Amino acid sequence: MHEAINGTSSGWMPLGLQKQIGRRARAKLAILAGMAFALAAPSAMASIVVHDLTQDPTTGVYTYSISLDASANVELGDGFVIEDFPGLTSFTITGGLTTSEFTETSSLLSNSINQSASVDAAANLARTADSLGPDNPTVPNLSFSYAGPPDPFSGAATATLTLDSSVTGGISVLSVVAALDHSGAVLPGPPIAEIPSAALTENAISVPQPVPEPSPVAAALLGLAGFLVSQGRRISRTL
Repeated sequence: MHEAINGTSSGWMPLGLQKQIGRRARAKLAILAGMAFALAAPSAMASIVVHDLTQDPTTGVYTYSISLDASANVELGDGFVIEDFPGLTSFTITGGLTTSEFTETSSLLSNSINQSASVDAAANLARTADSLGPDNPTVPNLSFSYAGPPDPFSGAATATLTLDSSVTGGISVLSVVAALDHSGAVLPGPPIAEIPSAALTENAISVPQPVPEPSPVAAALLGLAGFLVSQGRRISRTL
């Protein structure tokens, strides 16, 4: 048992010193806890948000709103990806942003936006939230990368994205869009500059329903049917 005797403890340390060390330890723990929370907390919502406007499966024309809020900081290579959009023939961006400021690239998987793995992860979150299947490896993902000028694009803006598809006469289905810019928390950088971190957003979006690819068996049967028809015509001519 330790007893306090004349302001000291038989545990080798004065009570005053014990209290001082205790206060310092609690302060350090509070600082560490705050740092841990800051590191664990997600970055601010991305300033690029893309949502449905209109869908016309008959003509294959789909329009979307692009919104940048006041904290937007879109660097070269930032942008957004619309997954599983079939048959793109052309696109335009009008309003506060223009077609010439973006480069479109297509890929069957992933995307060509900065930090593509993080963008993929965001898209997968949207798929999970809306109970959608995985990225279809037979249908293109459309990446719209900011090419400037200016560099960066900062501040609020609204625009309309119009996509024309060769897939017509079907229906609209849900896919996902994921976006990235650098409006996140400012991280320590070189002695003078500071580096804004990436911020992401994701949500479901409407796209044309892809035309299903025929199965190998169906393709073989179709080929056989065509062959038999041609042979029948040839025989009928010789009779």
